[in-house]
Amino acid sequence: MSAQCDLVLSEAAGGIAAALQAVDCVAAEVTSTAFGRLFASGGALATSLTILLVLYVAFFAIALITGRTNLSVRALLPKVLTIGLVLTFATSFVAFQAFFWNMFLAGPDWVAGILTGDRGSATMTFASKVDVVFLAVEQASDGQTDIEAFSPAGMLWMGALLFMLGTVGVLVTARIGLALLLALGPIFVVMALFTSTRGLFTGWLKGVVMLGLTPLFAVLGGGVMLEL
Repeated sequence: MSAQCDLVLSEAAGGIAAALQAVDCVAAEVTSTAFGRLFASGGALATSLTILLVLYVAFFAIALITGRTNLSVRALLPKVLTIGLVLTFATSFVAFQAFFWNMFLAGPDWVAGILTGDRGSATMTFASKVDVVFLAVEQASDGQTDIEAFSPAGMLWMGALLFMLGTVGVLVTARIGLALLLALGPIFVVMALFTSTRGLFTGWLKGVVMLGLTPLFAVLGGGVMLEL
């Protein structure tokens, strides 16, 4: 764990916004560590990637020999692009992070900022508003030691907790799920090489898109609920 993440984790108890920052930092660290242990230089599966690339070229050579394809630009260009993209995203964390992490984590937050008119992070702004809500609820029930579930103070706390679970809970769960999928991303990127396994890559990409868009709807829906 980096010193920056240690600092963020030490402040995670300061509120929901600080907790979300800690989740993002830990998720980025986990993704980076997992990526380095797969197909990157010195990774456990680097040899497997070499074998798969050799097989991919061998299958293309067999197709040439049997006359099922030719050496035209139309036949070569998709294969060259596939090999180039797979090698780039499976072995370079800088490229993988710049495309997948920024697109599916920072991208929805940027769209939410445009829709809400927020110049900064819409997610952090929403989390700060939720902190204000809980502070107001705490002040409203200040001095009450025995709060019953169906008392006015109890209903206030129950409403605040349900609101947090329906928005921040979904937001955090989606962030963790997205981090896990991105950590396994290089494996599914390599599966895009072969037609028989390309469906697994497509399924992984759909899952990443869905988990990337979930925080967008959670922030927008939660913002509307706060306004109401």
